[in-house]
Amino acid sequence: MQPDAWLAQLDLTHGERNLLASRLWSLLRRAVRQYTQGDSTSVPRELAEALLASLCFTLERYCTLGGLPARSLLDGEPEEWLDRAQERLRADVENGKRLWAQACAGLPPLESEAMLGTLRAIGGFFDRYNAAFLAQEIPCMIDYPLMLPVSDAMAGIDFIQAYLRRVLAENRLLAAFHPREEKRVNSLCCADYAILPVNLCLPVLTNAVGREMAGFTPGKLLLTGRELAALEERLSGLERDALLEALNAAARKVCAYAGITDAWACGYVCLAARELAPRILAAVPEGGHVFLSGF
Repeated sequence: MQPDAWLAQLDLTHGERNLLASRLWSLLRRAVRQYTQGDSTSVPRELAEALLASLCFTLERYCTLGGLPARSLLDGEPEEWLDRAQERLRADVENGKRLWAQACAGLPPLESEAMLGTLRAIGGFFDRYNAAFLAQEIPCMIDYPLMLPVSDAMAGIDFIQAYLRRVLAENRLLAAFHPREEKRVNSLCCADYAILPVNLCLPVLTNAVGREMAGFTPGKLLLTGRELAALEERLSGLERDALLEALNAAARKVCAYAGITDAWACGYVCLAARELAPRILAAVPEGGHVFLSGF
């Protein structure tokens, strides 16, 4: 968020907002001196704007994560606030490294150049990320798409942590099914899934949820013609709210099957399943479906 936009949306009086702005300018002058290692008190405008945006990002996230009102930043010395905020930021960078290591260790058996390339890029992110001066930036390319994307409003290490948490949840789900089943489902969705930037988990979740809704075990993924017919018969009479409830209940059972007990990860999987509702509602009246059959 840009400084002016951030200041404007804070619950502060006009005078408090001006005082906080003056504190930011003081911190910016210090940041410029530190960035240039004392060689200069001025930098190009673009860099100054980036340094100021970094200060706002760092302080805002510290207040948000700590449940502190922005007015708190007017108490005490601004340098002390920034030091505490940067300490929290560095701790989250270390947590991000742990999440990245877990994601690398838990790669699914399916090949995906996009996933491997993205994880390599995130590994480089930690070498290039400038938490002290450019904390809002994301210096890496993210090519592998998720079932549900991270909000564009997130920045810096917050974006990376959110992305990795989603990857871990998805790969935990993928670990629960036989690679042969997953390859068949993904191949039907996209023959070149291994080399194209496509999500590996959504086809698996879609069919696992479909099998649960039809009353069959989720161990296998592809539906037989009989199973697909049974599922379509059930779906044909469901209104939107009932469909959302059924998808959510089925996704919870899939999470239980996959051993996903973390509340956040289960909620993510369930939300991805509920996002299937518009596609299902559009397909059923036309005699189509979103589930895959190999028989």
